[in-house]
Amino acid sequence: MLALQIGKEVSYSEIGQKLGMSHSTISKYIDLLEKCFIVFKLRSFLKNPRREISKSVKVFFYDLGMNALIQTFTPLNLRTDTDTLWENFCIVERKKLNNALQKRVKQFFYRTFTGEEVDYVEEYSNIIEGYEFKYSKYKIKQPKNFISNYNPSDVKCINKENWFEFLV
Repeated sequence: MLALQIGKEVSYSEIGQKLGMSHSTISKYIDLLEKCFIVFKLRSFLKNPRREISKSVKVFFYDLGMNALIQTFTPLNLRTDTDTLWENFCIVERKKLNNALQKRVKQFFYRTFTGEEVDYVEEYSNIIEGYEFKYSKYKIKQPKNFISNYNPSDVKCINKENWFEFLV
C-alpha cells in the first residue's frame, strides 16, 4: 500500500482501515520500516499552522525496486506513476548526496489547505530552497504563497534534462 502512495501524503488511518489494523499499529510498522532503512518520511514544512497542512507525511523508499511490490512493469513512458517514481529517485539521491557531503539539511514537502504545493523543500543555514519533480520537461507554476512567505529565489523544476546539477 505504501508503494501505491509514493509522492502522496500517507494516511495511516486509511491504510489501517484497508488492512484491518489500528492507526497506531500502522504507525509502528512504518516507524520500524524507517529504522530498518527501507523507507524514510518527509514531514510537512510548517511555519504558518493556520494555512499549511501540519500532520501529513510522505513516505518514500530508499530502494526504488521496492515499487515492484505493485507489479507494474510497463515501460516508463506508459506508466501513470512516472512522476512519483522520479520524485522518489531524486529525493533519495539528494538525501545520499547531502549525507556524503555531511551537509546538515532539513527536508520537507510543502502544501497549503488551498492546494499550493512544493514537492521537496530543503532548509539549511537559514536558506530555503524548493523543488518540483517532473520527469518530462515541464514548466511549473510558481507557488506564490511559498515564495512570498519564505523568500526562496524560485522553485526549481527538476526533470530528466537537468537532474545532474541537482544530484552532483
